[in-house]
Amino acid sequence: MATELVGSKQIIYQEDVDFSSTNSESIMTKVSKAALYAQGVTEYVVPFVYSGYFRSNSITTGAERFVVTKRSTINRYVLSLGSTGSSVANAINIKVYDEDGTFVNDLFSSTFEPSILTASNINNSYIGYDILDSSNILSTNISAETLNYGTINLTTLEEGYQLVGEIISNSSNAINANFTLTLQRLE
Repeated sequence: MATELVGSKQIIYQEDVDFSSTNSESIMTKVSKAALYAQGVTEYVVPFVYSGYFRSNSITTGAERFVVTKRSTINRYVLSLGSTGSSVANAINIKVYDEDGTFVNDLFSSTFEPSILTASNINNSYIGYDILDSSNILSTNISAETLNYGTINLTTLEEGYQLVGEIISNSSNAINANFTLTLQRLE
């Protein structure tokens, strides 16, 4: 009967791998546990970047696209703006398609996309949500504005899913929208 290895931090001593030392089951177990631990704690970032003056009609090209290579969970997301422009909403969503290109769902509820709603001419602002800590992420320069942190429809993204960035709305003169998902592999 095989014993399952559980990922954990490992210390590998020089003596374990010194010249002429045997490549033992012990060192292979340490290496395997360290690799499993790294896989379990490593996050990766998926950016959707709209440089310059972005427009809601620019999403039809699907230029901002990401394919999920390993089943992953969403740990947090952040919408940031170089400048919010006027007091019209700046909102972002992500279309999710399966590996065959069939629409699965919008990442966020259509009435609650992450957005900065009434902040006018504010530079370097951001909002988001940390799912792991159940807490809002917020830059201090927009704390008194009307914001929507987003209501997520999917927390697990399957292998082969295609994510396509979508600009829902933008205010005039708003520049540099960036939406970042932080994912963690599940397997």
